[in-house]
Amino acid sequence: MVAITPVALALRARGEGGWLAERIQRALREEPVEVLEAALAAADRRTRRAAYTAGIAASRLDHDQLLGAAQRDDDVLVRIACAVAVIRMSADSGRLHDVRPLLTNRASQVRAEAVFALAGAGELGPAEFALADRSPAVRAVAQAAVQNAGIDPAERYRVLAAKTPPDPVALAGLGEVGASSDVGLVMEWLHHPLSRGRVEAVRAARRLGFASPPVLLPLLTDPSPAVTRQVVLALRRRPGNIDGAALQALMRPPHAIHVRRAAHGLLRECGPWVRLAADLQVIATDPATSLRELALTDLDQWLTYTAATAYADLDGAVHAELLALAEAARTRLGGTRIRLLLFHVRSRNA
Repeated sequence: MVAITPVALALRARGEGGWLAERIQRALREEPVEVLEAALAAADRRTRRAAYTAGIAASRLDHDQLLGAAQRDDDVLVRIACAVAVIRMSADSGRLHDVRPLLTNRASQVRAEAVFALAGAGELGPAEFALADRSPAVRAVAQAAVQNAGIDPAERYRVLAAKTPPDPVALAGLGEVGASSDVGLVMEWLHHPLSRGRVEAVRAARRLGFASPPVLLPLLTDPSPAVTRQVVLALRRRPGNIDGAALQALMRPPHAIHVRRAAHGLLRECGPWVRLAADLQVIATDPATSLRELALTDLDQWLTYTAATAYADLDGAVHAELLALAEAARTRLGGTRIRLLLFHVRSRNA
């Protein structure tokens, strides 16, 4: 049965394939326990998932089996299912102290379930400790638990963020539950020595309402693509206030490809003609094939959906710039694109 279960599970969505999977599920629930144990020890993850699901549903697994799988199985879905089951079993038996080993589980959802269960039983210590968990899901459960107990989680994060340098989790937590008055504390660490610290500082500043282009724009050149992505999210709040000339400069080598991609993306949101110029500049000059293909795709979208509604007239300087960029990109645009593009540009010339 262990040998054929992966095939049965793969075929169960077929018109004539469901019967075998149903037969195996029934065997896991009803046949002698040795059948279930063989499936629980299978190397195939889907077989183990089916076995644990059936065993939990039929109450054929004891506390130690569930706890062991929740801690050691290499499949995250098995760990989560077993953790939920062992927490429910421990709560029903009044033995919630048995849940504590799950607080250090590799799966964030398991840790969150354990924190929630213990907090519900009045044990706040794990929730206070979990305020500094790396997982946003676990932190959210912990924050709700301590708030329900009358404790301000933001104050805990302020204390942690005052350290030099602060743990990135402290900055993340402050962004999640802090107030606008905490922006100054977060802004001190936009140049955190760890890239993750810079990521969380920018994300926290954005969540707390800070989106100043003059401050954030230089951070686009961060060597970490993750930091640059967070800066882009923050700058998108005020696309009209961004220095277009600075973004155009960032679109050129020797800036890293993630910086050029970010600048291109921001320029595409600054109006139809700025977007067109940005696409053409990338197509004509960027050495990275992936960026050129991205710009070509966006240009096709512009020609299909935006060109006909771009009613603003072009002044002479922008018109000349677009014509020059189109000429530089001619060989990469192809005949059909270039003719349609020139039609729209020339017809909007003031």
